Amino acid sequence: MIDRYTKAVLTIIAAALVALVAQNISGGSRAETAVQKVVICGDEAGSNCVGVEVDRTGHFRLRTSAAPN
Repeated sequence: MIDRYTKAVLTIIAAALVALVAQNISGGSRAETAVQKVVICGDEAGSNCVGVEVDRTGHFRLRTSAAPN
């Protein structure tokens, strides 16, 4: 009885692992390639905003402005 139960549980686990591997091989998940623009504002009107951007050298910089673009 226990042997049959153990085999069934292990078979289910193996099938789940095979399904996960098949999903990864078929490209089931992809990384986002676009850069996400981030703007943080001090109030609801959109004034006193701070933005995060990348400069020409690839470093992140903080940018302050009156309103987001």
